Amino acid sequence: MAQSSSRGRVSYHLRLLHPVHGRQGTTTFNSNRFGLHSVIGGRENQEDAGLVAHAANNSNAVLAVFDGMGGHEGGEIASGAALDGLNAHAGALTNNAELDGLRRAIMSAHNAALRATVNISSERPPGTTVAAAAVSGNTAHIAHAGDSRAYLLRDGVLTQLTQDHRVQRILYNCIGSKAVVPRVDVSTHQLRTGDALLLVTDGVSGRLSDEELAQHIQRASSAQAAAESICNEIQSRQRSSGRKFDNATAAVYFHSPKPPSAAPVRESKRTLYRRTTLVERVLTGQKVVSVKPKHSR
Repeated sequence: MAQSSSRGRVSYHLRLLHPVHGRQGTTTFNSNRFGLHSVIGGRENQEDAGLVAHAANNSNAVLAVFDGMGGHEGGEIASGAALDGLNAHAGALTNNAELDGLRRAIMSAHNAALRATVNISSERPPGTTVAAAAVSGNTAHIAHAGDSRAYLLRDGVLTQLTQDHRVQRILYNCIGSKAVVPRVDVSTHQLRTGDALLLVTDGVSGRLSDEELAQHIQRASSAQAAAESICNEIQSRQRSSGRKFDNATAAVYFHSPKPPSAAPVRESKRTLYRRTTLVERVLTGQKVVSVKPKHSR
């Protein structure tokens, strides 16, 4: 779907993976440099969501993945509403992909999920993780809450740009939940020719090593092929094992028209931060209560 922003009618292109409404997109979407794919794993329903939007000239873009939680229906409603909330800012971000705009988009996602799940009765209040990137020229702004991750692939090294908000299997931070006042960590990174960004839900990071992720990206002919390769590998392993894997979603961005060079994959660097962490406190009027455990894998 080609969209137009309200300012200057700047055209942008969009691809969505919505847990309730399914896939949406357009043939004008640039699959060479932008990719988005998801598999259900062994779950009964899809609780992940994803979005990739880019300006017509590919200079600005926004990518995001969400992993909903909170019972059979609560998770998909939370992630779907958060996706809709962030999507409302897609045009503005592809017109001006700045850090403040990304913060506003995440807060919009948080409030949309809160409104959508306010009447859901569940032992675990619904909510969703999020990892998002706003790209403007050679600058990438990253924002996340929960254990969805952002990575940078450079010269064969995959670097984790986010730190999981969990202790062992206990998730202590997310958006869209009346049980938690969310903390959204943000960071800014400079991109080089040949770089790639990868955003994933924990259904990906919990199943593939950093080295395997890097190999899937480097071997792919396009960003869309890389996202599909990562998720399809997880689906294949799930079928072979007979176990119930989590939903798995990947969003990929190639900073250059050509795929990243196939440099030898080297040992990954975990949580290397070049950032100033900003803590966003959302005034929801709700008290912070005990943290609820996420789905066990």
